[in-house]
Amino acid sequence: MSPAVDPARLGPGAPQPRLARPGPPGTSRLALHSPAPACTACTTQPAPHAPARPARPTPAPRYAARQMPGWVLWVVLACAFGVGEMLSGGFFLAPFALGAALAAAGDAVAGGTAGVIVFLVASVMSLALLRPIVRAHVKMPPAIRTGSAALIGKPAIVLERIANAEGVGIVKIDGEVWTARSLYDDHEIEPGARVEVVDIKGATALVSE
Repeated sequence: MSPAVDPARLGPGAPQPRLARPGPPGTSRLALHSPAPACTACTTQPAPHAPARPARPTPAPRYAARQMPGWVLWVVLACAFGVGEMLSGGFFLAPFALGAALAAAGDAVAGGTAGVIVFLVASVMSLALLRPIVRAHVKMPPAIRTGSAALIGKPAIVLERIANAEGVGIVKIDGEVWTARSLYDDHEIEPGARVEVVDIKGATALVSE
């Protein structure tokens, strides 16, 4: 049998003995029971989760605010081609200036891809169709008037009174004497007047003051 425990010998704060239920023979009725250790697994509470922070929005690129619309770039390109054509001549850069101007309109209406397509098509067609025509006109020399046609526009002096109703009139053109008629039938021109040759019909000059 276990010896009896004197409660007075136990220090303050020590667990007090309690009577145990009758047990099997050979066991003491008084026993010093220590409190059972607490179940840490049962008493431990899960730590509360901290609230999730909202994700910060990704800042937009700095250059996005400065980006110009596509049609503005096409207009600038058309102006550059136009200035280059004025400086160089030959109608080589002018088709590209025309294509860039049309591409600006296409970009503003249907987007960047349409602008590129319009630029390529318009530039190629201008080079193939318009450039040969323009170059042919540029290289064509001015018509050289010879003979009596060269007298048109020159000044003349009336030597004899010009009257269409009477069929008279003589002028002097570049030292040559020509039969003359007034451009207006009812208008007579006196001798010594200065006139201008308007047309040549055969051997007669049509003149006007």
